[in-house]
Amino acid sequence: MFAFLRPSLPPRTNTASSSTIVYEDGASSVEFFSANSDYIFRNVHPPFNKDRPSIMTPPPHYHIYQTENFRIVSGSINVFKDKVDKPWLTLSADDPDAPKTATVPKRVRHTIHNASTTEKLVVDVKLSPENYEAEQQFFRNFFGYLDDCRKAELPPSIFQLMVFLHAA
Repeated sequence: MFAFLRPSLPPRTNTASSSTIVYEDGASSVEFFSANSDYIFRNVHPPFNKDRPSIMTPPPHYHIYQTENFRIVSGSINVFKDKVDKPWLTLSADDPDAPKTATVPKRVRHTIHNASTTEKLVVDVKLSPENYEAEQQFFRNFFGYLDDCRKAELPPSIFQLMVFLHAA
């Protein structure tokens, strides 16, 4: 009855059995670690492009119940906390003096993006307390849906995004 309120759905890519999921034609990926690992997943972000951000670049957000931890593997990452116009912290795998980890407490508005416009970023992410299956379900569905929309050249449905976020 209200189908006219939502855009067409893109063809969905089935990634349920993959531990590593590749997005954006190979430019980004998520690799899920096994349960009870130090970190829940590894993200690969393409070089940052402010005019065309990666689907891996999250909008400013906060976690009601979870602390989020980042560990740099390669490249560099800007971590924004509270204010999104200036990085709070930059983690760098190449700079021996730069921090290698960052912790964002629950209920603190934040976002991240690749600090480089030329190099890929690889970062491990941990959410505490962890809900392993729910985290995988959310990230598989959320990033998968955004990438499927990108491939089909369809705008994401705000209603579908709200369903993902409500379940998170």
